[in-house]
Amino acid sequence: MKSNESKMPLTRQVRHYQKSRDNWKENAALKQRTLRSYLQLTRSLKKSRDNWKLRAKQAEARVKELEKKLSSIDPQNASESASHSSKAIDDETIPGHHYSLTTVSVVVRQIIKVGNSYRGVAKTMELVSSHSSFGTPHYSSIKTWIERIGLYELQRPKEKRSDWLFIADLTLELGKSKALVIYGIPNRYWQRYRLRHPNSSLPTDGQILALEVTDEATGDWIYGVLQSVSQQVGTPLQIISDRASNLYKGIQLFRAYHPGVIYTYDVTHAMANLLKKQLIFDEDFQNFLADCHQCKLQLQQTELAFAAPPPQRTQCRYFNLERLVNWASHILKSDLTLFSQLLPNLPLYKLQARLEDKLGWLKTYLEPIKIWKHLLFLTRTLEKQLKFFGLNPGSISSFSDRLSHRKIPDFLQPFQQRIFSYLEEQVYFK
Repeated sequence: MKSNESKMPLTRQVRHYQKSRDNWKENAALKQRTLRSYLQLTRSLKKSRDNWKLRAKQAEARVKELEKKLSSIDPQNASESASHSSKAIDDETIPGHHYSLTTVSVVVRQIIKVGNSYRGVAKTMELVSSHSSFGTPHYSSIKTWIERIGLYELQRPKEKRSDWLFIADLTLELGKSKALVIYGIPNRYWQRYRLRHPNSSLPTDGQILALEVTDEATGDWIYGVLQSVSQQVGTPLQIISDRASNLYKGIQLFRAYHPGVIYTYDVTHAMANLLKKQLIFDEDFQNFLADCHQCKLQLQQTELAFAAPPPQRTQCRYFNLERLVNWASHILKSDLTLFSQLLPNLPLYKLQARLEDKLGWLKTYLEPIKIWKHLLFLTRTLEKQLKFFGLNPGSISSFSDRLSHRKIPDFLQPFQQRIFSYLEEQVYFK
């Protein structure tokens, strides 16, 4: 054996050389594939570049041709040409989007103007697309469009003026967070007595000035938001809100630095709180609510489901007492003939027995219902007056005139006086 010869066994040397050869072959093949892919990519990019150059030249020639035609158009046909041009623009795809401007516009209006759900609009567009040129966007795309519009509405610059009326409210908690919403209406628009609704064909008179979310809605935090909004849009003329402790504290801190700002306690919340204080310890009324709930459970799966009481709110219950009291009053006034017309297949004696069994309990509340209707008359009369005519020095006398046509029981005079006290406080800004 020579000294320069390997001491590795011959069979192992053969396997080593074969493996080395195979590795070199594989690397060479990989290199060739990479080179080919680069060549293909280069050809593809060159082809794309040439295509875009051609399209650019064609577009340039088309523009020049259209400019010549535009210069020779008869003025009488200008309006017709403009309509065709706007239609062409509407059918164009928005830059960065897959769908046309017409499709996006129709979708957004269904959400904002009609109030349809995202999935509902997606299904509607799917049905309509078979008979039109509209696209069929997915509901997630629709949601993204609406969120972009909402974000723009929040972030766009607002007009700075000195006659803003702020309507401030805190949403109910969703998890740990609360949102403070400040809605602004210029006093000049309010003086028209008829504000444009957001669903009208014209732009709405009001707009959201701020929407801030926090886990701790303290009075100091609310004061900071009010200060920030005022710096952007101007110090408000008036702030309207309920009297939640944190919201009230924040507004009072703000008024300490801006004493000219008028604070008004929202009439709907004020009247609901007065009703709550009057009825929360009324045993008859609490029993009435419990009986209504029980009655609804008993009737909702029967032939008398149409006569079941309306659902009660779990929160802010005293906002919709009118529906419940009116339901009870209508049922008591309805005779057997009306029910027999609605249930013609049920014999009269059976119908009468069913009504007595399921709704006969209302008779025990005949007198209390009359009292509750007086309370609702007092509160709703003031609400309608202030919401339609606004708050002014003549509000007190106007409210007195409206009450003069109805006799209020003497034992309800304290409640009536509390309403007048609220009205005087708001009129004279006490």
